[in-house]
Amino acid sequence: MTDEVFTWDENQRREAIAKGTVFAGVSWTGMHKDSRRALYSADNSAMIMTAGRMDQANEETVYYPGVNCAGWTGTMINAKAENKDRIIQLFSYLTSEIATLDANYGTGVYDIVDGAVVMKPEKQAEFDENYNAAFAKYKHDFGYFMDWTIIQKYWPKTPSSNPVEADIELSEIEPDVPMYDNKCFIGLDPEGGTDLAAVNTIIQDYWGQAVPTMVMAPSAEECEAVWKASLEQIDSMGFQMVQDYRNEQFAANKARLGIEFAYPGNR
Repeated sequence: MTDEVFTWDENQRREAIAKGTVFAGVSWTGMHKDSRRALYSADNSAMIMTAGRMDQANEETVYYPGVNCAGWTGTMINAKAENKDRIIQLFSYLTSEIATLDANYGTGVYDIVDGAVVMKPEKQAEFDENYNAAFAKYKHDFGYFMDWTIIQKYWPKTPSSNPVEADIELSEIEPDVPMYDNKCFIGLDPEGGTDLAAVNTIIQDYWGQAVPTMVMAPSAEECEAVWKASLEQIDSMGFQMVQDYRNEQFAANKARLGIEFAYPGNR
């Protein structure tokens, strides 16, 4: 691992993966699937494959959160906007099942057969030959609008003939891992513009600089020393005040939904 991985923006990360200069990574966002596809289309012998989910040390059940975006991408139509009918048509499309499937697979490249997505062979061939060109031609890259429950609903019944696609399918949905609605855990941070929000921003900036120092520490002892010092530092910066605010918001969210426990492992 090199220091530069902590300063790369998303485009630099994707480019490095697509060129094959990255050996391994963690998480779905860390090893972007479109970059893996681009790498394979450029060189069929170069594949970044899923190593599997890292299990925790104890015996407790692992749950995945099920909400992709809980309203933070909300958009409104200004009263003075022109062509309100066309804006409504666009919003209607963006919140439809078709928009989600188009974002994941591409526009006009698949059919729904017996309730499942089936890629058109000639379109899949285009993606296999030159993924970046096919992406530019068929995809709109509205990833943040995707609803994964819709993608699960139409999930292909047979694995893709493309080994990278088959691996992505395998890694994207794990049927043995239960999912839960995590809306109670969304929107807990202090409201922007407040003094507490400023404190939270300063803490996040500090922690963002501390984590690379921990990861790149030359020894386990130095890593732990930085970790303990960083915890003491954020406590002095007002971390407990932020946590108290988050807990208040969390309790309010549960009250609105009429539930005692939000995490399924506690029910």
